[in-house]
Amino acid sequence: MENTLSLTKYWLENIVLGLDLCPFARIPYQKGQIRVVECTEASEEGQFGFFLEELDYLHQSDPTDVSTTIIAYPSGSQNFNEFNDFVGDLESMLEEAELSDVFQLVA
Repeated sequence: MENTLSLTKYWLENIVLGLDLCPFARIPYQKGQIRVVECTEASEEGQFGFFLEELDYLHQSDPTDVSTTIIAYPSGSQNFNEFNDFVGDLESMLEEAELSDVFQLVA
């Protein structure tokens, strides 16, 4: 678990922020408002449930404390088409929860 979180934080700091791929991430990162979590669920159903729980956590949080969540799915598919379908399912869940105007899903 720690390795996944360490690698994800490394990616955030050195790739996303270091290469300025997402200029909007720098300020929340500097303020400690980016939450990085790992989903250890192996099943897709469990991964969907984790996403919904994290979405609820983010929705209930004070945005000055947490404004962004990065979820690492180390048990997710390595196949791009399957990953793309998974992201599409997450987007559908966001819409069904009527939160697509509140949150943006980036994959």
